[in-house]
Amino acid sequence: MQRRIAAYEIEVRRAGAVGAIIDAVTTESAYEETFCNTFVTELNLSGWGWRVRAIAAGGQIGPWSERRVFTFEPCRLSHGASCHASP
Repeated sequence: MQRRIAAYEIEVRRAGAVGAIIDAVTTESAYEETFCNTFVTELNLSGWGWRVRAIAAGGQIGPWSERRVFTFEPCRLSHGASCHASP
């Protein structure tokens, strides 16, 4: 019996961190998060990971995916540049 996927839970955290910087539920197959007026210091650009799990229409929660590792690229904003969330 196949279950219809109603949502996805996404978790993003740095290795060894106590809490996640993103722990969100979305009904979309793509997810984007923008944090304005914050930054990741040079020392913390690597060691990040994300994982996702499905939530069925009946509320059943599936297992977490394998953790995928990523690294932030340094962001160099010009003087006076502002941060705008994507629509």
